[in-house]
Amino acid sequence: MTSTDAPDDLCQHLADEAIAQARPGETVRAHVHRVCSRTYELFGDGPIRSSRTDGPPQTLLTVEHDGREAYASCPGTDRLAVASALDALRAELRHCPVTYTASAPPLYERRIAGSAHGPDPLSARLAAFREHLCGSLAEGLLRGQSLASAQVGERFTYASFSASGTERLMSRQHGYEVRAVATDEATGAAVAATRYSTAGEPVNQTDLAQELSLMLAAASAPGSPVCADGTALLMPTATAQLLRQLVAAMMANPLTKPVDWATEIVDDAMDRRGYASRPFDHEGTPTGVFPLVGRNGRQAPIRSHNAVIGPPLATQEFLTGHANWLVWQTCPQPAPSNVRFHSTYEQGDFHPSSHQQTIVDIRPLGVQHLSSGENLAFRAARVSVDDRGAVKPLPPVVLSGTPRDFLLAVTSVSDVVSYMPGDVSAAGSAVVMDFSRLA
Repeated sequence: MTSTDAPDDLCQHLADEAIAQARPGETVRAHVHRVCSRTYELFGDGPIRSSRTDGPPQTLLTVEHDGREAYASCPGTDRLAVASALDALRAELRHCPVTYTASAPPLYERRIAGSAHGPDPLSARLAAFREHLCGSLAEGLLRGQSLASAQVGERFTYASFSASGTERLMSRQHGYEVRAVATDEATGAAVAATRYSTAGEPVNQTDLAQELSLMLAAASAPGSPVCADGTALLMPTATAQLLRQLVAAMMANPLTKPVDWATEIVDDAMDRRGYASRPFDHEGTPTGVFPLVGRNGRQAPIRSHNAVIGPPLATQEFLTGHANWLVWQTCPQPAPSNVRFHSTYEQGDFHPSSHQQTIVDIRPLGVQHLSSGENLAFRAARVSVDDRGAVKPLPPVVLSGTPRDFLLAVTSVSDVVSYMPGDVSAAGSAVVMDFSRLA
């Protein structure tokens, strides 16, 4: 088979081919993952332009024999490529120490998940969708702002896992991504925002247009960054940017000295609204709704077959479904998937006019967040919105503190608006923060 074959058929074929070549006494495991996409440019009066990307299959092979275990990637898509990769692993096994032990039990029960889809579910209604999307976005922008691009894309994610003597696992995920770009007609500044949803959940275009307009207004803010104070409303994109950085910091330096806070951070690989949705990880372990940081401020360890990430002295008896493999790694490592702040389910007011400042964009401040221990530093773009809807750009602020400080600053959280793209898919939601609690 070749990379142009049906994506799910190719994933199944590669996984089954590896298992079929297992020799007596050895266990072979294969995880195949592939992402394909179609993107349509809807902005403008001309014909709709489209592009298609069929990502190559990413194949992880594992061979275990007599307590020795070796991992490798398989760059090819045919029988000879699989055979060559397995032979290389068998040769490597002779030099591997006897470290393999019986696997820990999985935390979650096995399940198969995925959304079925037709061969081309979006193209038939592109014309109507184009008019509605571009019209809604342009109408929601402020005076002096204009829409420069509006794209809608379909994202198909396929995965297959097979192991000697076990049933094959399959996953098919299908989602829509809307990406819009707006520009300031006077300065030429441009900003972009993204929304992602499953086939059954429409994108809130009014919400997307509002966020674009506020981001563009903040881009023209005068002055140098100032210190943060008071309370603020974080728009969904800013929340996702902050959450992704906090989770990355906690994976490198797990939380210590837990303190109660307003909500929790949940890692939910079963949430189909996220880019990293999957019913099983790269080791075939079932996934589930995992409380990464509880309301008591304690960070829970995540575990793959060979590694654990969590606070010092913390133990994890179960495989948590977080094994993730990258081609440069020697074996799968624990990593989050879809992360979100859990909604506080309060009657909180998440309208920009109800807060003295609204944060629309959060970026790491140089390399300080990497070179100063646990301390994180960000530059946040912001605006203020009055009761009449008038928007005023404000000078950017510097946000500084430890991950624990940022968690304590969160006071209320709305439901998820959209997950955002990235190696870790962080959810965007409206979040109210009290900056006085930052160190």
